[in-house]
Amino acid sequence: MARQRIHLNATGWFHPDEPVPFLPMTTEATWNDPRLHLTYQRGSDHTLGERLVNPYGLVAKASVWYLVCTTAESGGEMRVYRVSRIQSTELTDEHFERPDTFDLVAFWNEWSATFEKSLYPYPVTLRVASESLSELSYLFGDWVQTRQTLLQSGSPDEQGRITLSLYFESLSHARSRLLGFGTSVEILEPQELRDSLAEYAVRIAQLYGQRL
Repeated sequence: MARQRIHLNATGWFHPDEPVPFLPMTTEATWNDPRLHLTYQRGSDHTLGERLVNPYGLVAKASVWYLVCTTAESGGEMRVYRVSRIQSTELTDEHFERPDTFDLVAFWNEWSATFEKSLYPYPVTLRVASESLSELSYLFGDWVQTRQTLLQSGSPDEQGRITLSLYFESLSHARSRLLGFGTSVEILEPQELRDSLAEYAVRIAQLYGQRL
């Protein structure tokens, strides 16, 4: 049997699977296009709300399932709900018309990029040594390779470096994540981050320059 030869485990280390008891029903809804009545717990304040949704699709990202849908209140604008926060659900007798032009992959790529920026509002422009891109991807995700392709200023410069942008929570978050790259990464903007890294480098050099 194939299941005895190939096993897909998308869960990260030390991160157990989220319980998703209503995943089968939401899956059925995305295949057959009925409207779905659900009770949803908001992540921000844990309050419960009732929603009548048009389920367009399901996305699994790092073992976390998301429902892509529209609601009566959204006026046709797409919404994304975490399936593990659904508290109850019920298929209705109503059906909705799915637009032929809807592209789940294209929507998700655009939505997730916008979502990431909202979580990490501190943009940093940097020059990266080409050989460090794989390490950058390991720490920040494979999307670094895509962002490098989209945002690089032409080909690598004469020093073999590529210009791209990353997003962080704050100055201190950016500093802590990038300091370990040493001279393989050069911050171009913002200037306050350049100054902060220079200050830390001087303090580290002073500390380890002292004889024990």
